[in-house]
Amino acid sequence: MPPGPELAVVLSAILSAGTLYGFAGFGSALLFLPIATLFVAPPVAVAAFSIASMGSVATVLPGAWSQADRRATLVMVAAATLTMPAGIWLLRHLDPVAVRWAVCGLVGGTLAAMALGLRLAVGAGRAARAAVGGLSGLVGGATGLLGPIVILVALSDRSGAAVMRANLATFLTLLNAALLPQLAVQGALSAGAVGLGLLCLPLYTMGTLIGRRFFDPARPRVHRALAYGVVGVSVLIGLPLFD
Repeated sequence: MPPGPELAVVLSAILSAGTLYGFAGFGSALLFLPIATLFVAPPVAVAAFSIASMGSVATVLPGAWSQADRRATLVMVAAATLTMPAGIWLLRHLDPVAVRWAVCGLVGGTLAAMALGLRLAVGAGRAARAAVGGLSGLVGGATGLLGPIVILVALSDRSGAAVMRANLATFLTLLNAALLPQLAVQGALSAGAVGLGLLCLPLYTMGTLIGRRFFDPARPRVHRALAYGVVGVSVLIGLPLFD
């Protein structure tokens, strides 16, 4: 558990992360983890976030589930659940700086391509969806960032902002729920992580309720711009240039 001033920063970050998630249906881990890992070890930060994110099961998932493309989303969730254990093993055993460089390179390169007008034409078939989910599970298990790949693929979809938000929120909420027991099985759910996660849980839940009040499906450009901005900022913060 970080000391008082550092704990206050972490708690402020989880409140902001919950607000972003309630509004956009994504981005909470991207915002929280780069800040939290300044003060606690990556496995602790990932586990604490996984606990805190359980609040969205009650506040975000019910509404998202009714609007999401459930069949496509569940295919991605199933594939991601299969690959997450390998990612968690990487989280526990590999050099965290090397993992951060790899993730920042992958996400930053994809974001740059899309900003230039390119699109990730992965297709709508089950195999393509499973590949996206599987890669997300591997990267998410290794870093706690379950969303970047799915976010960037979703931005290639021409679905409305409400459907895109619902798909992302459903995928990320269900996958975070699946991540928690897998962390426990691999011994990555320490007492410190549980304590920090329980402190973060009510703030994250409150943030999601606040964020939901500001979402406007009639403003898709704002929603997409926020997606680009969150992913871009996460890449810059995550670069281990000043470690």
